[in-house]
Amino acid sequence: MSGDHNMYADQERATRPTVDRFDLEQEIFNAWHVVDDLETVKRYTSDECIKAIDAVKTLADVRFRKLMDTFETLIQERKL
Repeated sequence: MSGDHNMYADQERATRPTVDRFDLEQEIFNAWHVVDDLETVKRYTSDECIKAIDAVKTLADVRFRKLMDTFETLIQERKL
């Protein structure tokens, strides 16, 4: 069964378009929009949920900043 899984994974990889570090960077920024989305949701949420949304928003922002720092380090070190 695992051989079948690898075969399908190989086929999927073969049909994907080639991507580069710029595609990765764009995907990071696209994913980062979740922070903006949470801010939008806050406008339509009761006061009791706003603190929880702020906490999730802050956590997501910190994680994306860390991810971007790692990405930039890899670029500077020419590892990506």
